[in-house]
Amino acid sequence: DELITCSLVANFIPFRSPSISELPRRAESLRFANGLWARVLPRVEPSLVICLGRDTESALLRLLPVALATEHRQVQALDTGW
Repeated sequence: DELITCSLVANFIPFRSPSISELPRRAESLRFANGLWARVLPRVEPSLVICLGRDTESALLRLLPVALATEHRQVQALDTGW
């Protein structure tokens, strides 16, 4: 119960698209996502962030230190087999 009530799960870019390369207005969508998460992350102060996809990983690695005013402690990539 605690895991469910204390977790935040969301898409980094909250717009539907078959792939990031096919995302309409890609640059604008990425700016929006970065701005959104820059406001959300300091409020939720996550102790663990799990992301799927290299584009999301790259964006979060740039955003987290700024949004949380700290450096990431550890980054671990795991192969999902997808």
